[in-house]
Amino acid sequence: MAEFISKRDQDFLREKFDSELSNDVTVNLFSRRETRITLPGVDPQVTEYCAQANQLMNEVASLSNKINLNIYDFITDASKAQDYRIDKVPAIVLESAGSSGAPRFFGLPAGYEFSTFLQDILDVSNGNIDLSDETQQQLREITKEVHILVFTTPT
Repeated sequence: MAEFISKRDQDFLREKFDSELSNDVTVNLFSRRETRITLPGVDPQVTEYCAQANQLMNEVASLSNKINLNIYDFITDASKAQDYRIDKVPAIVLESAGSSGAPRFFGLPAGYEFSTFLQDILDVSNGNIDLSDETQQQLREITKEVHILVFTTPT
């Protein structure tokens, strides 16, 4: 299978991660295994995207010893998926000792979304929150659960 990240980009990202990652980042990928069996209610394209997400996350994790990859099967690791409130795949949750939240991505972070994903790895590692103090304070004052979805389209 061809690589998602070119050798040139891999070299650039290795240097960037080496110089800018402070704390280890754990990339938790929730996926489904590819199968030759067509299952009722399961879109075959979902497992294709899962395979691509698996390959892409392995490539990203190989670029720094501070990036750790956990791959969970959505079906066999259902309790772990519930812990992270994962209800569709592929899904990615970023965690680090330096962060106060766990960004989640649903789908394949490709195209323009890939640069956002990479920046989130850096932000999670460094505990960066790119919001004004006023916005952070307003968010702390929210007393009930809010469900926000951001939709993007492939480019």
